[in-house]
Amino acid sequence: MRTFLSLFLLVSSVACVDDAVVMNLRGGALATAAQVSPGSSTDTSIRIQPRWQLVLSKPSALAYRPEEHTQPAYNQSGEIVVAGSSAGVVVAADARSGKRLWIHEVPEGVSDGLLIQGNDVYVAGVSGAVFKLDVRTGSSLWEQPYVTPGSITSAPVFAKNRLVVQTNENRTYVIDAQNGSYLWDKGRPRAEGLSISGEGGAAVAGDVVYAGYDDGVLMAMNLMDGSTLWSRSLSGDALQFVDVDTRPVVVGDTVYAGSFSVGFFAVGRKHGNIRWAHRTEGVQSATARDGRVYVSLRSHEVRALDASTGDVLWRTRVGRLSPSRPVVSSNGLWVATGDGVLWLDPNDGNIRARISPDDGQTAPIAVRDGWIHMVTNFGAFVGARLL
Repeated sequence: MRTFLSLFLLVSSVACVDDAVVMNLRGGALATAAQVSPGSSTDTSIRIQPRWQLVLSKPSALAYRPEEHTQPAYNQSGEIVVAGSSAGVVVAADARSGKRLWIHEVPEGVSDGLLIQGNDVYVAGVSGAVFKLDVRTGSSLWEQPYVTPGSITSAPVFAKNRLVVQTNENRTYVIDAQNGSYLWDKGRPRAEGLSISGEGGAAVAGDVVYAGYDDGVLMAMNLMDGSTLWSRSLSGDALQFVDVDTRPVVVGDTVYAGSFSVGFFAVGRKHGNIRWAHRTEGVQSATARDGRVYVSLRSHEVRALDASTGDVLWRTRVGRLSPSRPVVSSNGLWVATGDGVLWLDPNDGNIRARISPDDGQTAPIAVRDGWIHMVTNFGAFVGARLL
């Protein structure tokens, strides 16, 4: 068993790391909890205590910077946590004890393609196959998986007994969540210039599906029949890497989405009118909460924008690799950086703590009920307690 966690004490300064308190796992033994102090501006503190880990995959000794991209998902009660791996398995575990409940093989693996809805687990594989499993037993609930042309590297979305998936073939598919049958699909022409590989997934609000495409277009479609309600180009005058690869974020009457090389936008839900634009490069993903939108950029930076105006509230450099989709919890903002996970103050962007697994952490972590769960780049499925 490899060492997977090191916990560093960080002060309020964004740019530098001062005195470090290190918590390690070595030789297969769980380390004791370490106290993490958030700095001088607040009396809030956090302790992160590793409790268990399961091995999902073991990268080859020759693998260069292996990565895992799947964020764990919880069932409704939070008792069960499910994770997937590029090695071709999906595993369910007791969220507290780490006891493995079941394992299901997925050809070609999973890259962030998990969704739990009620007692059902929907798994979208890199191969393009979509599975429906029982969350308590792992048994298949469809006679056979639904297979899309192209790869899926984002989690499905469930709405009104429909499942929405986005593929890297620049298309959105909607299937019947009950039996896995095809309902409709829609896509866009391929971009003429260079584009970014992958896709960010779709969003659903009411009866509308919102999805972005690699030609720089954000589109709204009727969930029931796929008819186009509106489409809006976010590419401006740019010719290359204009992909809208962020999963759209819907808050109230606004849809937030970004074009990789152009910037991040607030768009009206009803007509697709652009309300504001934050011009920047390398837009990767976003999360919104409490009047703010947190945006991860390829330039190793996370920015907080005012959701109403697009004004920059703070910006924080987070390391030498690209940050994941930000995860907002009641106790802070969590961002995986490739090297590890940062715990940030959502109010000012100050870095409060760092979790550093062996071989790094690329996938977003999951946070619930005082626990965090994560899949490290070395394929360890980890449960840790927040104290």
